[in-house]
Amino acid sequence: MTGSRPDEYVRSSHDLRPLALKAQGMTGADIERIVRQARQQARREKRRLTWKDIEKGISGNRRPILPEERWRMAVHEAGHAVIRHILQVGHPLTLSIEEQVGFGFVTERRKLIPLENDCEDNLAVMLGGRAAEELVFGHVSVGSGMRSGSDLANATDLALGMETTCGLLPVFRTPS
Repeated sequence: MTGSRPDEYVRSSHDLRPLALKAQGMTGADIERIVRQARQQARREKRRLTWKDIEKGISGNRRPILPEERWRMAVHEAGHAVIRHILQVGHPLTLSIEEQVGFGFVTERRKLIPLENDCEDNLAVMLGGRAAEELVFGHVSVGSGMRSGSDLANATDLALGMETTCGLLPVFRTPS
């Protein structure tokens, strides 16, 4: 432990992204309570607070995923991966369903100067999960939209940016 606080080890030794994904949908107060309880438990056991303590606290505050929800999430995440594979956008490393959140980890070398078709491919990937739900179930869940940071919100932001700040409208194109 290099810091002066017992939780310094946890803060400095791990990437917070996986925990943030597991905690998605929780409030700041929820997270604060979970960390406080995990720290108290570690102190009672006369040991340092660990990464696993916090993960356990987050997982313990979630209801289990029902099998039909897990199936829908799997179809949704697979939709993203299939489109990514077909369009050759990055290389999927992992697809996972954690607690109530599905996500994939992808390695992708971002282009310094993306082309219009790169943006279009990214739009297709963003909407791939939603399309898979429509194809398999005949309708989409509201989870793929309705909140900032959702696939639909991100696709909308990208499409709007393509038209309004990148000039990727037919009217701005040079005649051939």
